[in-house]
Amino acid sequence: MQITKTSPTKPPRIIIYGDHKVGKSTFGASCPAPVFIQTEDGLESLSVDAFPLCRTFDDVIKQLDYLITQSHNHKTLVLDSLDWLEKIIWADICRSNNWNQIGEGAYGAGYKLAINYWREIINKLDTLNRTKKMIIVLIAHAKVTKFEDPERENYDKWDLDMHDKAGKLLCEYVDVIAFA
Repeated sequence: MQITKTSPTKPPRIIIYGDHKVGKSTFGASCPAPVFIQTEDGLESLSVDAFPLCRTFDDVIKQLDYLITQSHNHKTLVLDSLDWLEKIIWADICRSNNWNQIGEGAYGAGYKLAINYWREIINKLDTLNRTKKMIIVLIAHAKVTKFEDPERENYDKWDLDMHDKAGKLLCEYVDVIAFA
């Protein structure tokens, strides 16, 4: 049996999550040649390259497509933030289905539809990661959730401040999950 040494073929994909104002965006700004896709306001104290604030899902897609199709010198994409992007996705789903809120769809239909949006985002992030060799940094806020342990006492834990299915999908996509 032969053992070989592997070599990295692509840059890391990272989720960094934590409470408000702990330095998640500052971490992204410290990565090599970053460019920010903003779904929330919050870069006032940083001097970084950033697209205009996204108000719609199409805004996010257009900015990702720009990075995929155009020549640029950016080495890191920072998406700031996932939980605010989720609100944008939900608003798009509600608008398309004439719902007032995402929970109106029968049997969690809105949340299931949102997964398709997230898959589209992940496909574009993956293209940037593979073809443009960009580091992917996904920023999210944290929330405390109750964990019911079948073998020990229940306890509180930190989670992404997102719907569970979307959060799990994104956590499966990345290589590193960091808590700030």
